[in-house]
Amino acid sequence: MEKLKIAIIGAGRMGTKHIGNLSAYFKDDVEISGILCSTPQSTMEKAKSLNLPYFNSIDEINKANTDGVIIAASTNKHTYTAKQILRKGIPCLIEKPLTANLAEAKELIKIAAENNTFILPGHIEHYNPTYLALKRAISLPFRNIKAYRVGNTQGRKHDTSVVLDLMIHDIGIIQELMPKASPALSANMMKKNHWEDDAKVRLTYSTPCYAEIVASRVSPVKDRRMLIKDNNYDFWEIDFLNGIIYKNDIKVHEHKDSVTSLQNELRNFINCIRGTEKPLVTVKQAFNALKTALELERCCREEEVKQKHSHRSLIDSL
Repeated sequence: MEKLKIAIIGAGRMGTKHIGNLSAYFKDDVEISGILCSTPQSTMEKAKSLNLPYFNSIDEINKANTDGVIIAASTNKHTYTAKQILRKGIPCLIEKPLTANLAEAKELIKIAAENNTFILPGHIEHYNPTYLALKRAISLPFRNIKAYRVGNTQGRKHDTSVVLDLMIHDIGIIQELMPKASPALSANMMKKNHWEDDAKVRLTYSTPCYAEIVASRVSPVKDRRMLIKDNNYDFWEIDFLNGIIYKNDIKVHEHKDSVTSLQNELRNFINCIRGTEKPLVTVKQAFNALKTALELERCCREEEVKQKHSHRSLIDSL
């Protein structure tokens, strides 16, 4: 079978991971047609350090030399970049969040459909082997869900809030587990840090179910967990970091395979290009996760204003 030619736009932290995994695990299926970074100089330097070909501009990427593109550039460049690729009929894996706003997301979805190609949203946690095992093991409905996604990522560059950076993973998972529910949204301010780095939100459903999500990139500890109570009052704990699932404190699953979430995602993208699979995460799912994340950002801003007003009122009353 002829190798697919994949280009990577954006070779920072996540783009480099894509390159490394394609080179290590998919070398029999894929060759990297080239990389493209934010500037010509950074592109040449990165290509030289990785011993890879490169493109001087997006204009050089076409269906003759590239079968698919991974867009791992900063979020504010997703739309500009993806529009040009999709209009050439080339499929794209776009890192989450899909875009910075809903209008741009709608535009990309429309362009992909008009040019008979597809977008695979890079919601990598949906490909987590432990989450895939959970979906096979658990039954609906749920009574409550609590998600924790915290750590310290202050050494990295951030172009979005923690809601769009980290929390959107759990938003997407919860929406997949509760596909027909429309929750009321609220936010609580963490006492020590600004909500853009440290946020806690609540999704309250018309059913008895609610979901709470805590996300932080300034936490001294690293934790990726989800706690679920189902309608049978069984209690599930999903430890994403260690690949373990507990049911009522009894270990029922431990991921021992070496296959990672990113490898699963890349395999899905490759098979989608070949026409043997469909995207595990749809653009509709990515759009809905983005919509909820943006609404939660609004809740956080409103709660921040409310608390500042309350604080001023208290000072005025003294």
